[in-house]
Amino acid sequence: MAYYYLLLLISVICGTVSSIISKLYQKRYVAGFNRAFFMWLILPSILMVFFFLCLIGFKPQFGVYTIKTAFLYALIAVVAGVAGTIAIRIGKLSIYIMTSYLGAFILPFLYGVLFLDETVTAARIAGAVILTVSLFVPFISFKRASEDDKTKKKSFKIQSTFAIICLCMFILTGGQNILMKSHQINPAALKGNQFAFWLYSFMAVMYAAIYGIFMFIKFLRSDKFEDTPAAEARGLEKQIIKPGVKNPLALGLIFACSAIGVVFFLLNLVCAKNLPASSMFPIIGGGTIVLAALAGRIFFKEKLTPQICAGLGLTIIGIILVLF
Repeated sequence: MAYYYLLLLISVICGTVSSIISKLYQKRYVAGFNRAFFMWLILPSILMVFFFLCLIGFKPQFGVYTIKTAFLYALIAVVAGVAGTIAIRIGKLSIYIMTSYLGAFILPFLYGVLFLDETVTAARIAGAVILTVSLFVPFISFKRASEDDKTKKKSFKIQSTFAIICLCMFILTGGQNILMKSHQINPAALKGNQFAFWLYSFMAVMYAAIYGIFMFIKFLRSDKFEDTPAAEARGLEKQIIKPGVKNPLALGLIFACSAIGVVFFLLNLVCAKNLPASSMFPIIGGGTIVLAALAGRIFFKEKLTPQICAGLGLTIIGIILVLF
């Protein structure tokens, strides 16, 4: 059992590093719905398809339950991918990770208790309540007398958008982990590598379809997505570096995140099959939340406000209670 908890620790580190790379890419290359935005979504999915196709020996199997679950998981993952990419760009990494991973283990925890007959204790109930409260604490804001009405209105709009996206991510990431857990323990399911192949195949097709729709709209409007109001408002039109074959750093970040994503996904598949949901997901979520907060401070100079610190404190207390 200790072996699987070690794998879980490696998974936490992988998840944190992946988030750091994503933030770096968004800050350097993405402005609105430009080409860099879609490259970040499409290219990793294609790389994942090829990788898992190699793992299964170029012999995909067909299983109704696995394909249905993979399609539903991919649909949720695509929505979460688009929303998360936007959230990381407009908000703080620590808050985004906190809300996403709280959903990633609160909802699976409830699933494990309600549907898998996993043990419920008073400490776990108290922990779940505290974790739910900690979800809202970072969004508490205080008025600044120095801000004019226009600045306050703009700030409120960005914060509201960010908060809505984070709430959606809370639900979406929780749904993903529930699907993963239910698939891994179902006797009718194919092996994890087969599931991953179908999952990323569906994701690649969905992302490509979204890109095709945007390109069609671009053709009809004869506009450039790089000239979106969001890009103009941030003054990034001339600063954004277009990624491509002549920009090895952009491709390097995409390949690095894809490779880490493979390890992260495989580790989670193994742990989901061998560890209880009520223990696995709190550890992943809690560990990633704390490391992401530190990473946001160290790499992106994000200020840890009293609200964020209070939310982190409640999160740590809640995780400790949930594990007992």
